[in-house]
Amino acid sequence: MAKKKKEEVIEQEIEAVDTKTPADETNEPCCECEVSDAYAAGMTQNFTIGLEELLNLEDIETRKLLIEGEITDQTYNRINYFISRYNAMDLGVSPNEREPIRLWISSEGGSCYAGLGIMEAIRTSQTPIITICNSYALSMGFHIFTMGHKRYATENAIFLNHEGYDEIWGHPSKNRDYLKFSEKFKERLNNLLIERTGFTERDLNETERLESYMFGDEAKKYKVVDFIIGKDCMLDDIL
Repeated sequence: MAKKKKEEVIEQEIEAVDTKTPADETNEPCCECEVSDAYAAGMTQNFTIGLEELLNLEDIETRKLLIEGEITDQTYNRINYFISRYNAMDLGVSPNEREPIRLWISSEGGSCYAGLGIMEAIRTSQTPIITICNSYALSMGFHIFTMGHKRYATENAIFLNHEGYDEIWGHPSKNRDYLKFSEKFKERLNNLLIERTGFTERDLNETERLESYMFGDEAKKYKVVDFIIGKDCMLDDIL
């Protein structure tokens, strides 16, 4: 009789074990480590952005764009997209009544083709574009800066105008073709520079083989810069 009762107790214990749900099959983690893992997994199911992305979105909303570092095709694509977008938003509004686009430039230059594309996007924009530099705008960055409808810089911002650099290779006949195009390209850049600044054709011809560095206050003498931040205006005036 005692043996039979003992067997019944064992069977009951086995049934109790079988009916328990393993911890890894429940929605409740079984340890603190799994709580952290479960939380992290849950976060990946939602779209989250960091502080840098939030600030970037805010700048885009207030029409602040940045050209930073080397100028590439990606730089052109981004700047051209937003300039076109803001102009589309302003359709039907007089250019004088449109909120200007503020383009901050901190660049050592880069692709002359991408740079010229950005220059054309600025030049053809009906919405006014303000270019601002408080660091440096060199080479193609310099040319892009000069296209602003209004141009602001600090007195110690650094500018560089030079003839650039071409890397030529391939067949001699193709090199000659490229050299002809390169001369036309340089002539067009110079014409845009003469149109937008106080440089004359003679000035550019005399300095084309030089690295023409200048500070912001020096650039103002050539009408590259319209306003010196901290003297002619305050930073608050353009933010």
